[in-house]
Order: sequence, then structure tokens, then C-alpha cells
Amino acid sequence: MKLNEKLSELTGVKPVEIDAILAEIKANTARMENCSRHDFSITLDRRTKQPIENPTPAQRFGAKFKCTRCGGIVDGLARIWYDKGLKDSKNP
Repeated sequence: MKLNEKLSELTGVKPVEIDAILAEIKANTARMENCSRHDFSITLDRRTKQPIENPTPAQRFGAKFKCTRCGGIVDGLARIWYDKGLKDSKNP
């Protein structure tokens, strides 16, 4: 049984949709791995996935963040740890 078929069986999501999700994950991973330094300053709306200018704290909650350089997308927790790593590397 293929991975997409097993995931479909477990989730009820069609195999073709799972294939699309996995393809996007692979593409996002490639973008992220080929970026020399991320800048996750674009906040994406939770529902529409469109950029939000001057987001409020409530809009940032649960949002995803997009790198201005590579277009890679991460959740808020990944952004926090990435930013912390940058800060810590400057102040050992």
C-alpha cells in the first residue's frame, strides 16, 4: 500500500489531495533549505493565506509566516525558534 493510500484510509482525504499536500511540503522544504538566511516578516492570514499588513497580535496568533527571500512558510513556533537561534548566535 502506498503512503498516500494509507494516509487516505486514516484521514478520509483523497489520495490525490494527499499527493498535492506532500508535493507542497517537498517544495517548501526545498525553498527553505536553499535560502541562506530567512526573514519571516510576512504574516499570512490563517484562513486566506494572504499577507496581512501591520497584523495585530490576534492576527498573529495561529498565523503562518513567509520568508521574504525564499518564499518558505513556517508556523509561529518555528519562527520563534529560528529568530532565537539568530539572536543567540550573535550573543554567545
